[in-house]
This record gives sequence, C-alpha cells and structure tokens, in this order.
Amino acid sequence: MKTTILADLGPTSEYKMEVKDFDSYDDLLKYYGHSKYEYDRDDRPGLCFSISLTTSETGKYTANFHFDDQEYEKQNLPDQKLDVVSKIIRAPDLNSYNLYKRGGFLYA
Repeated sequence: MKTTILADLGPTSEYKMEVKDFDSYDDLLKYYGHSKYEYDRDDRPGLCFSISLTTSETGKYTANFHFDDQEYEKQNLPDQKLDVVSKIIRAPDLNSYNLYKRGGFLYA
C-alpha cells in the first residue's frame, strides 16, 4: 500500500508531495502534538493531511483521512469554532473558500 501511495502522491508523481511514514497512529499524533511541530521546519515540517490505514482480518484496508485544523495562519480546514452561517453577511466568503480549496484539501 505504501508503494501505491508513493507512486500516486509522492515526489515522482504529478503532485510531487513529500510523503512521511509513521509506524503507528500514536506516532502520528505525537508528531502533530510535539512542541516544535511546524517551528522546526527541517525536523518537524507541517503536514497538509495524513492517511492512516488499518487492515482487517479479511485483508481489506480502511483509510482514515486526517486534516490539520490548528489555529494558525494557513490552516487546512475552515475554523470549526465559527458559526456556519452569518446572520449579517449574505454573500459567500470566496476568499476563505479558495484558501480551503488550495490549502491541503484532497482532490479525489
């Protein structure tokens, strides 16, 4: 499965993404939660999104997609603390939509 992900998304694919591999989901959470996450760009660069794969007894995979929604300038998901609809603004917020669309959103 890792070979397929590297081929589809990795540095030699059309997307040219850097793929980081973790031994477990707990290791992924520790990486996200580390105090130097995104501050030390060489050792702990930020992640656009992550995929955790688990396999069942029948050999089928379950994929869970994880998106970084921390509070910083270029978050990958809209702020989840805001109301969904504004009672005052009646037009769509296209700037926020475009940031969301370009900032790590997975195209499938």
